[in-house]
Amino acid sequence: MTNKSINESSRLSSLEKRNMEERIYLLEQRLLEAEAEINRKDQMLIKQSRQADMGEMINNIAHQWRQPLNNLGLLIQNMQLMQEIGELTPDILRGDCREAMEIIFFMSRTIEDFRDFFRQDKEKKAFLINEVISKTLNFISATLENSSIKVEVDASGDVTAIGYQNEYFQVLLNIIANARDVLVEKKPTSPLIRISIANEGDSSVVKIRDNGGGIPAEVIPRIFDSYFTTKGHGKGTGIGLYMSKVIIEKNCGGRLSAYNVDDGVEFRIEV
Repeated sequence: MTNKSINESSRLSSLEKRNMEERIYLLEQRLLEAEAEINRKDQMLIKQSRQADMGEMINNIAHQWRQPLNNLGLLIQNMQLMQEIGELTPDILRGDCREAMEIIFFMSRTIEDFRDFFRQDKEKKAFLINEVISKTLNFISATLENSSIKVEVDASGDVTAIGYQNEYFQVLLNIIANARDVLVEKKPTSPLIRISIANEGDSSVVKIRDNGGGIPAEVIPRIFDSYFTTKGHGKGTGIGLYMSKVIIEKNCGGRLSAYNVDDGVEFRIEV
């Protein structure tokens, strides 16, 4: 091969190399742009999900406060009546005031829980799953009781997980609220939500089961898709379960799944 041929071959090789480098660079840029777009959409969905959850939380606060407000009204009326008939003794006044303050403390604690829910966790920490489930059930208890839904909790000791506690709370609230809505719609004879908490190997496992009749087999693969909902128009956003899966699998490195069991559906949260 002549020197001229060698030089031409070398130039072609350098050109091909530059072209290849440019293609790789463009591909990397496209991948970065695609990743940024996915993250942007996830952040938008997180915001929409939290707005939807805010509506759920306000609804729960309304239910939680209705009875205490009625009780406060009765206490005030009772003190006024007792005063008018001359039977408002210091002991009765102290007792009614003590009961009124307990009611006010309960309502104040509800607001604190609401505020804590919207406080962003800055870093992953160990937290007790039993306590988060108890907190979630306390928050939604009024709407469950109003719908005559029984809740059973089976815990094999204290179970700990590492992650973002408020986000885990959000997942529990979404799943339990969905189970409530299904039971209200399907109206089984004895509506029930059963929650089990356990350690399996190095993971924490929470199972949430309802007896609302299950999900059609062709629908189950889609329930975690964004904007997919089986609820009627205006009754669901279709982002709650999607964001729950993102939180558990992307943010916590765990796994969220759902499947039909007996006469209902069971969600399994593994972290």
